Amino acid sequence: MTGNEIPDKDHVLRYVKPSLLVGAQVEGGAFVLREAETGLSVNWLEIFGNDGHADPVIEIRRLS
Repeated sequence: MTGNEIPDKDHVLRYVKPSLLVGAQVEGGAFVLREAETGLSVNWLEIFGNDGHADPVIEIRRLS
């Protein structure tokens, strides 16, 4: 793991691009590591804190 340790009570979100969705279901390929990767990229929802974003999921989607 790289970065900070995430407390058990907190949440992570993995952004999945629309091309990896089949209807409302996520294809398994969204969780396959690429050749040079050692782990999945996720977003720590609580890290957004009170930075003015009402919904961190919407902000992650906007930035991705």
